[in-house]
Amino acid sequence: MKTSCMPLVAFLLFAGSSTSALSEPGRVERWLMGEPMSLFDWGIYKIDKKISELKSLKTNQAGKFFFGSANYDWNANRLRLKVNFVGKGTDAECVDSIKWAKGALLNYTWSEKEQVGVAKDVLAGYFAHEGGYQATNQPADVGEQLVRITVLEATVFVPAESGSYAPRARCAMDFQTSDVNVVKR
Repeated sequence: MKTSCMPLVAFLLFAGSSTSALSEPGRVERWLMGEPMSLFDWGIYKIDKKISELKSLKTNQAGKFFFGSANYDWNANRLRLKVNFVGKGTDAECVDSIKWAKGALLNYTWSEKEQVGVAKDVLAGYFAHEGGYQATNQPADVGEQLVRITVLEATVFVPAESGSYAPRARCAMDFQTSDVNVVKR
């Protein structure tokens, strides 16, 4: 019985010593652990998550939501919200799809007149603390500035002969107006 326990004890000693050496964070992991997540990072994450949730909605009459993302373009100072659909690829379908996506992102505000008014509050809400508090040094115009820099871009993809999808129609709009710009090919 004593001889059968020896390999087990040796294994546990080896496993314990090698695990502690391998489990310490490296240089990159330590750097990542030391980097704080900003409220801006958190807001982009929350919008990106909201865009992903569009797939589960059943109200889209314009086209089938495919995927999307949110990111910040540092050089252009633009918050870019991208939504992609599968459909016939017409310009009209792109316009309908982007308007639907904008309404869904603005807490299901479907009226274009109301969207302009609620955009600053909804966008500011994405970039707010979860606890509901507001820092005393927070600029009063957070929502207005986010409306100014946010652009919504839509692409309608069509099935390609190769079995994949090809972009067919593109359009964009901001959150200051209800105007949609069709991007010509």
